[in-house]
Amino acid sequence: MATQTTSIDIKGYTTKDMAYAAMGLLSYRLIPNDSDNVFQAIARLFIINDSNQLLERLLCLSLFPEKPPVETPSGSGSTGNETILCNIADEDQYCTHLWDIKPLCDVVGIGDDLYEPTVIEKPNTVDATITVDITTQLNVISIANTLLEYYLLAIALYFGVAWIISLFSPWAVRKLCSNRDMESPNHLVGFEGTMRLRELEKIIYGNFNNRLSHAASSTVFSRTLRDTELRMSREPNEPERGEPSYWETEVKKLGLPNTHRIFTLVNTGNMTVSVISAERPPVVALLCGREGGMLRVLLCSWRFENNCLCRQGVIRMRSSLEEQATRNDWLKISLASQGDVNHTRVSEKAKERQAPTSYPSPPRL
Repeated sequence: MATQTTSIDIKGYTTKDMAYAAMGLLSYRLIPNDSDNVFQAIARLFIINDSNQLLERLLCLSLFPEKPPVETPSGSGSTGNETILCNIADEDQYCTHLWDIKPLCDVVGIGDDLYEPTVIEKPNTVDATITVDITTQLNVISIANTLLEYYLLAIALYFGVAWIISLFSPWAVRKLCSNRDMESPNHLVGFEGTMRLRELEKIIYGNFNNRLSHAASSTVFSRTLRDTELRMSREPNEPERGEPSYWETEVKKLGLPNTHRIFTLVNTGNMTVSVISAERPPVVALLCGREGGMLRVLLCSWRFENNCLCRQGVIRMRSSLEEQATRNDWLKISLASQGDVNHTRVSEKAKERQAPTSYPSPPRL
């Protein structure tokens, strides 16, 4: 609002003040907080007045990294959160508008930041001597001679069955490992970089039986890999020696920042593989919304200093995963990435060092 207005009446007011001025158009008002930036001011207004869950939908929005945000005045934000509010009416990377997303979460607030081992001893025992008469010994010997033939036959049968089982054991193990249970729990296995599906399947399951496949419409990297007949993505062709891989070419096409790295996520529940780009390795996947028959999953890294989750990206997953997810009471999430936070801290400290220190003038006599 402040950037679009050139009237002399707004001089001396910051963008945060103009955001709070929008309270006159809303039903409920709040007391302004001087420590808020423009994003926090707008977010507090939406929490009180909004019934369309705008902030919850913003969590699930996947912005274009190459699209520059609308110019904002200097000092309007601290960690780049204002970029989330820019161009929210446009389509995101999955060709979805903000109002097409159905939130699955609620935003409730805006933040500023030896036992001793027991030893059991065995008691001393006395061996008892048992006397057996000669008649009993003779009876035992006669029974042993009778059962000797059956004993040898049982040994032969045992080794015969063991040989047959060992002969078919490779086929049985392969058959058991290939038949997966559809109700098996979902686990996300992630690593940095990419790998061919054949090699990846051998590392995870020990052999290759064509289990894994690239997830369809899961990330922006799979948009050109969609299979024409099946609901899956085909694996890209191997590049020739000296040529960049498919993933490196897509990174340049998408215009991803230089700080982003390529990660691979394997879902052991539905046997799908998703390739993503993120600044830090994501450690948490949050189901935050739904659109187009699929779930919007927010990938976050963890900052252990303040126990905060930092947004790293948004991917899409199948709706069947919602029933197997674990619900949480509340979490602290930063919409700005961890790198943006660190860069802003460094820049602000540099500004403080460059700013001239003003000393109070001595009192006049």
